[in-house]
Amino acid sequence: MSAQSNAVRFHALDILRGFAVIMMVANHAGLELLNLTETDNSVADAGLFLSSFAPVLFFFVTGVGYGLNHHKATATGYWLDLLVKASVLVVMERIAHFDALWGIDFLTFIAIITIVLSVLRYLRVSSWTILAAAACLFVFRYALGSRIQQLLPLTFITWLLGVQAIDHVSYPASPWLIYPLLGYVIGRQIHQQRMTSRQLLIRYGGMVASVALAGVTTMFAVVWLKGQFVLFRWTTVSLDYFLLSLTVLAVSFALAAAWDLLKGRQVFSIEGIASLLVVPIHYFILKTNWFRWADANDSGLPLLGVLAVVVVSFVSAQLLSAMMKRVRMNSNQILTCIVIGFAALVCLYLFHPRMTSWSVDVAVFLMQTAMSYAFLTRPSQVLSSFGGFQSRQVN
Repeated sequence: MSAQSNAVRFHALDILRGFAVIMMVANHAGLELLNLTETDNSVADAGLFLSSFAPVLFFFVTGVGYGLNHHKATATGYWLDLLVKASVLVVMERIAHFDALWGIDFLTFIAIITIVLSVLRYLRVSSWTILAAAACLFVFRYALGSRIQQLLPLTFITWLLGVQAIDHVSYPASPWLIYPLLGYVIGRQIHQQRMTSRQLLIRYGGMVASVALAGVTTMFAVVWLKGQFVLFRWTTVSLDYFLLSLTVLAVSFALAAAWDLLKGRQVFSIEGIASLLVVPIHYFILKTNWFRWADANDSGLPLLGVLAVVVVSFVSAQLLSAMMKRVRMNSNQILTCIVIGFAALVCLYLFHPRMTSWSVDVAVFLMQTAMSYAFLTRPSQVLSSFGGFQSRQVN
């Protein structure tokens, strides 16, 4: 979800991340509001479907962020930082889903992506090898997966292939890892060629148009051959959805690059830590029913409700991120926030049956926000203040 703090800046990436945030919040808010109104609205349905591609953009953005910084050396304490932050993401997700002991949902899959990309960067794996790995994931999922699954009916193999649903797993490796792998390769190219958004559009605008045209053509071809277009992404991802997602991704990236050329580019731009904070903020808003005024027969009110949740979540995350950066916390305080988050998760497992719904929602929001502080520092530097090892900044 976020590139490193020292990341090379490519402003179109922040804009694309902003698109992903808006799509994610709109999707979750839209599902809630449509359930409230129970009305048929083709415009709302189309919006919900389009916003379902938010994870595609998020995972791709994470890959591009790592690709932009592929040249950076690995600092002392880097792997500890990585493992701590990945663990924080997992715990933040478990705090929100404390009714299940384990699972691979959005934040956990982001943690997996960061580990995979960090290993690829450390080993200096070539772009062609990474593209070959992405192609293998595609073949595993849509060609050989079922046969391999029969030969090796193991849980890890099932997750890797993505041909069969697993309880509490929303994101199997195939095909979801393809997006960050593609993003990583593209991020490398952007850095190596020192491309700006304008240069990106000039050099690859034709390719984007070709991908979009190919996606639309594929849609019509599939409908003509099969008589239907299967668009499904929960637990497993249909081939039709995956192919269409590449079109949505290409067009979204081109729009982000084009928007970067405008003076008002900050409207949709959001940095990594703020995009992480959107997760607890918008869930808190939805769970506490701040938008109940949209529960009406007027079909326009639910759309206004979705817009309100999106704007409030987006702006609040930006403000909270800025405030957190201004509040200087010492090593003891940051470590305390992280430890409290881990301890609070245990307490939620033990005591949540005795807590009111409101108190649980508030506790989850505060704990997730507190643990986000881990992404404003290097945990290895925090721990070094207690003795043990010294760490230096990435060059």
